[in-house]
Amino acid sequence: MLCLPAWHVARKSQRWYSWDYASALGPIPFWFALLAMRIGHMSMSNLIESLAVALFVPVAVSLRVFLLDRYVSDTRRSAIIVCVLCFTLPLVLRLAVPLIPE
Repeated sequence: MLCLPAWHVARKSQRWYSWDYASALGPIPFWFALLAMRIGHMSMSNLIESLAVALFVPVAVSLRVFLLDRYVSDTRRSAIIVCVLCFTLPLVLRLAVPLIPE
């Protein structure tokens, strides 16, 4: 829902790519998949990681559409970079966040 303004503007100017759909819709299910595969520490307090990912994704996509695309000529490349960042964050969080006691 928070990516809708960026989606509207980018679709209007034909700068919304399949990478942007992946960036907007993929990181949270990816985080849950990592959780289901038991990668990283398991604790109820680590659910805050999903909140961090959920807050990062719309900010990253919006920054790409509203700011980065003004300065970069290849908008597809910036969409790919943002997608990689959005999928790297859940992996880094699952691997780097220590076990927090409940």
